[in-house]
Amino acid sequence: MIKLLIADDHAIFREGLKHILEEHPDILVADEAGNGQEVLDYIWKNEYDMILLDIGMPGMSALEVLKQVKNERPRLPVLVLSNLLAKTSSRPLNRERKREIFSFSEELFVTVCSYVVGVMVD
Repeated sequence: MIKLLIADDHAIFREGLKHILEEHPDILVADEAGNGQEVLDYIWKNEYDMILLDIGMPGMSALEVLKQVKNERPRLPVLVLSNLLAKTSSRPLNRERKREIFSFSEELFVTVCSYVVGVMVD
């Protein structure tokens, strides 16, 4: 079981990401953080296999959070997420976009598993 902490200031994004990831039985989204301080509070109290960290959270910058995470837990992998492309896309949610979302969910699963476990998942 891969235990994750998702950090993003948008609750609806966290919930969607959690839904996508927990479709895979080997992944557990153990906690969710809405800001950098919450991330630090969680890692001081809990163990995770990986953090998914939004690069654009308000307050403490993602870079500062990343520095402190690496000071506290140097071996804890952190995957930094950005929604820059999503903000610039105005295309409607058609079949092509639905395939892109599915592809994203599979790629994210492979990335998380590959990085945490150290193997490529087919």
